[in-house]
Amino acid sequence: MAPRARSLLEQLVQGRFIRRSVSRSAVALCRSGTCYIFPLLGAFLADSFWGRYFTIIIFSVVYLMVRTHLTLSPLRLLSTT
Repeated sequence: MAPRARSLLEQLVQGRFIRRSVSRSAVALCRSGTCYIFPLLGAFLADSFWGRYFTIIIFSVVYLMVRTHLTLSPLRLLSTT
């Protein structure tokens, strides 16, 4: 058996992969939950307070800021190495 495969098999037997998969499934569950709750939040805000177009603008700006941060954050890590 190749050394890499043996190392993976040892980690699997010791239960290291199980903890990682549990945390990954928790992240996936949290992400899918927020994907369902944010449209409801936006609908509530639009109907009750802000109006349709202002709500779309606010959430679009927030989305753009998050995507920009996610795009630029690896660049900062690359520049420090």
